[in-house]
Amino acid sequence: MIRILAKPELFYGKNVIVFGFFSYARENDTLYFRKKDYENLIFTNGILLHYPMTTSLKILDKKLNPLSANYVIIQGTITRTRKTSDFWGYAAEMDVENIALAGAPFTLVDLKKSLLTAPQTGENDGTTPHPIRKLGEEK
Repeated sequence: MIRILAKPELFYGKNVIVFGFFSYARENDTLYFRKKDYENLIFTNGILLHYPMTTSLKILDKKLNPLSANYVIIQGTITRTRKTSDFWGYAAEMDVENIALAGAPFTLVDLKKSLLTAPQTGENDGTTPHPIRKLGEEK
C-alpha cells in the first residue's frame, strides 16, 4: 500500500491487492494505511473505494459493516490518482472486486459476483496459508 500512496500514477489501471485499515461509511469508504490515519482523517494516506454499481446498498451494508474499523485485504483496480481525483486529496481511488478481513482464517467477500449467491469455497493450492471462504460460509 505504501507504494500506491507514494506513487499512485504507477498503479493507474492496474489490478492490485492491498492491506490496510477499512472504514465503511456508505459514502467515502476508505482503505487507510493504518488505524491512526483513520482516526485523524488523513485522506492522503487513504484510497477511496468504489463498489460495483449492481450491488445494492442493503447488501453492501450487510456484508461490509462487520469488516469496518478492521484491517482488511482488498483486491481491485486503481481508477484515479491524486492528480485526477476530485475527493479531498485521497492518494487514489479503487474499484473494489474482493475484500477479506485480515487474519486467519479469513473470509472473502466477492463483490464482482452477486452477493446473493450461495458461498463457494476457494481453492487452496498449498501456497496460501489458510483456506478462503466466502462471507457467511461455515467452516
